[in-house]
Order: sequence, then C-alpha cells, then structure tokens
Amino acid sequence: MCLNLPPFQDDLGLINVVFTSTIKENYTIQLIDGVGKVLFDRDIEVQEGENSVKLNMENTTKGIYFVKLKNEKFSITRKVIIP
Repeated sequence: MCLNLPPFQDDLGLINVVFTSTIKENYTIQLIDGVGKVLFDRDIEVQEGENSVKLNMENTTKGIYFVKLKNEKFSITRKVIIP
C-alpha cells in the first residue's frame, strides 16, 4: 500500500488522499488532530489500483493532523500540515 498526500489545497479546503492497493479490500480512513482526537472516521471499499478520498478541512484550524488508513492487517499514517 502506498499512501500519498498532495499539498493541502487551501482555496478548496480539501486534502486529496491518494493511495494504491494491490487488491480490493475494506479499509477505514481517519483524520486525527495533534492531540490524538479522531475528527473523521469512515469505512471505505478500496479498489485494486489507484484510489482517492477527499477530506474536507474547511472547518479545521491551522495545525498538524494525521491521516490514517487501516484494516485488520495493515495501518499507515501520514502527517499533513494545514497552514
């Protein structure tokens, strides 16, 4: 699994989470703030190949956040900074 976070698009208020999977599988995607509070938690069905999920950051304050993609066997976390 490869998880990429292109730069935050301030004009749209979005984070576009892009990842690649080798199999079709169910995952959970989470947005976590700097103190560990889960702000967003959604189950998604991942397709084989490239996938994309947009997270709306319009109502969040500036700071450091973490995007986590996980299932029963796997977890990957990336940091994102909202300027």
